[in-house]
Amino acid sequence: MTYFSRAPSKYIVITSVISLLLLAGTIGVSYYAVHAIIHPSDYAMHGKHQSQVAREIRAELLKRQGYHAVSFLSQDGTPLSGILVLREKPTANLLVSHGFKGSKEFSYGLCTMFPDWNIFLYDFRAHGESGGHLTTIGVQEKFDVLAAAHFFKQITANKYGKKLPFIALGLSMGGAATLKASEIDSSLCDVLISDSAYANLSVMVRDVFTRYAGLPYYPFFPIANQIFNYLSNSTFDEMSPVKSVEKIKQPIFFIHSCSDKFIPPVNALQLYANASNKTSKLWIAPACRHGSLHIYHSERYKKRVTSFVYKHLPMLAHEA
Repeated sequence: MTYFSRAPSKYIVITSVISLLLLAGTIGVSYYAVHAIIHPSDYAMHGKHQSQVAREIRAELLKRQGYHAVSFLSQDGTPLSGILVLREKPTANLLVSHGFKGSKEFSYGLCTMFPDWNIFLYDFRAHGESGGHLTTIGVQEKFDVLAAAHFFKQITANKYGKKLPFIALGLSMGGAATLKASEIDSSLCDVLISDSAYANLSVMVRDVFTRYAGLPYYPFFPIANQIFNYLSNSTFDEMSPVKSVEKIKQPIFFIHSCSDKFIPPVNALQLYANASNKTSKLWIAPACRHGSLHIYHSERYKKRVTSFVYKHLPMLAHEA
């Protein structure tokens, strides 16, 4: 009788210990995955760290006439860094928002692509030279877009004594954050260029989580979701650009590579289908690395973007 009365108790203890170990392991793996996402790494490129390549590009850019290093604050007080390109006789302002794990320096090709426009390149929080300890993949970054736009408009209005047509171009996370910022501030810009943006952050992170981390959705993603909420004071569900475009009145040019595996082109199709402004356009572009169409297909990119902008801001075409 003693054996049979103690055996179930022993079984329960062993089962409980195993369950706790599995739970701890699941939480640990999920925490590691979320930590890797919200703390962008200084990855290697061309045999150097990204930060070193960025410093070299920045040093060269700031030697050019009209290129200025600037700093400003996001709406929540996070210090942000930028490079402001001011032309002698600009016809418009172009705000450029980079992608996840990127930095302002790697969009420098747009400065020569659009020589008649003032251009503002800046680093999102926790990227490049900007402050902040973690990224929220667009949730808090929307406030960086709003602050950058306000800063850019104020500087150029004071310098040129007039309000210039305003174009906002966002790449990947920057595109999603710009769409959300435009939903919040209807006067943010006159024309939007959304390049390689995701349609829904929760869906995108879930897909990337399972594809690249190699972990099943359950139980890892629900736990990772809660960890993200705790660490960032944000939720994935806060960022749904596919709903934002329903409220944006400005024309939007959606751009996406046909071969994008990180954020598949179906995201652009969803965004375009939901856009309230029916003069918006969609370009499913040639095969290319995610968010790099402006680099590898620069001439076609320039032609497509300027054609769309000139259609909606015809005064720029006359001044070009």
